[in-house]
Amino acid sequence: MKRREVMVLGSAAGAIGARMQGDDYQARWFLHQALRLLDPRSGVVQVALEQGRYGWFDDVVTYYEPGGRRARLIEAHQVKFHIMADGALGFSALMNPSFIKSEKHSIAHHVLNVYRVSGGDTDAVLVTPWQIDRDDLLATMCESGRNGDLRTAKLFDGKEQSAASAIRKQLLAHTGSSEEELKAALDRFRIVNSPPLAFMVDMLDGHLGRHGFATIGDAPLASSYDDLVRKAIQRRDLLFEKESFTQLLHDAGLRAAALEPRYRVGIRSFTRFAEHLDEFTDELLDLAPAFTHRALNPDEAWSHIADRVGAFMEKVDRAEHALVEMHIPCLNSIAYAAGSATSPKSGTRYLVSQPGIGGKAIWDLGAGENRGDAAWTITERCLREDRPDVALAIGLARAIGTDVEHFVQRHVDRVGKLIIAEPAGGAGQSAVQDGAHAVALAESLDGVLAERRTVEERREPLHVFIAGPNGFTFAMGRTARRITRATLYEFPSGKPDPDGYYPSISLEA
Repeated sequence: MKRREVMVLGSAAGAIGARMQGDDYQARWFLHQALRLLDPRSGVVQVALEQGRYGWFDDVVTYYEPGGRRARLIEAHQVKFHIMADGALGFSALMNPSFIKSEKHSIAHHVLNVYRVSGGDTDAVLVTPWQIDRDDLLATMCESGRNGDLRTAKLFDGKEQSAASAIRKQLLAHTGSSEEELKAALDRFRIVNSPPLAFMVDMLDGHLGRHGFATIGDAPLASSYDDLVRKAIQRRDLLFEKESFTQLLHDAGLRAAALEPRYRVGIRSFTRFAEHLDEFTDELLDLAPAFTHRALNPDEAWSHIADRVGAFMEKVDRAEHALVEMHIPCLNSIAYAAGSATSPKSGTRYLVSQPGIGGKAIWDLGAGENRGDAAWTITERCLREDRPDVALAIGLARAIGTDVEHFVQRHVDRVGKLIIAEPAGGAGQSAVQDGAHAVALAESLDGVLAERRTVEERREPLHVFIAGPNGFTFAMGRTARRITRATLYEFPSGKPDPDGYYPSISLEA
């Protein structure tokens, strides 16, 4: 395997370790693409390693079948690994050869090269754990794009006196290309923000388990799958189709017991790490076009989002599948509304694919049991006299009571009482252990609300703030039958000011 692009930290030993991790990163990205061969709806027909035709963008090449919805049938990926995933990309990095340890050619040069050698029929895809710098013009081009594609209209707006104009002129001078050619090349350039190395396990295990292969789980970084890809490269076995890739896994003895049959359902309002959700779910409600990051677009309405979620989940629930596996990379409010739209009398058993600090797990919400660890620590605060509404702050992942109190006192004058609920063992990323624990916590909290709200208060909306996993939030929507009216609240990512909360979905039982 060729030497990867890595950020070397210090000693020769560090450089060797970084290079080895870079190799593992390339191997895992290849596996991520190759496993799509097993999902018929992906349209992927071939996946190759280190194809020299595309120059720098040669790490992994994905080929799609003609006749699909893709504008181009080839993606050439360059996997740029960094040991630290806390850097940021901007246009200056794209024009800086030293950023990729080169003396002459930058990423921009390589993007143009892919366009030229392919005649425009290939996308150049930069795969990196680094985020786009939010203060850079590049962020405004990627912000609304799907799957990492760039929206170049702002860069090529024709204006002569603007920040975009200055960057455009720098790119033209740097690459020596015409404006028409540069725009065409950038239209075929994508930046995929991938997870750090260890967290790529989550992406792979979902694919592997779904198709009956052994999952990586908590295996060491140099897993058997990484070794498998290295050996394939050493044998110059570089091009795979569905049959040859499946045989590769079989020969390595990686076949596992088949999963219990299930109907897979997806709801997403985020695309990050959920770009291929449509390829393996049986039904998908894609709300991502209605959002920019966590914010609802100005031409959308939360009532419309609630109606779509409700109708979608009612249809799923009425179908009475024996086992439904939910994939819900979405806002808490949407996960709650999805759970609320299901019937407690439904014969369907629901599972939730839940990412966490220990990797992705499948939470079984049908495995109900009495648990002694489903207790809550409840704090009640009177904020105003003679006000009818109650606010509920659920702090599972982190304590949010103080922030919610600040927000409600300033912005929601109908609220007279605040109930703060935190798990008895304390808030944290592992506060909810599994699906049974999520259900037990939700049912316990439902009982708390019945005791803590008067009859008059139960007739008014409950203002709900949640910091916790969507597996719990979905379970709470399913089990909280004493909450007949609720308004959910969201918190914009990257804005720590508690004044940033905003009302989202309102539900009536």
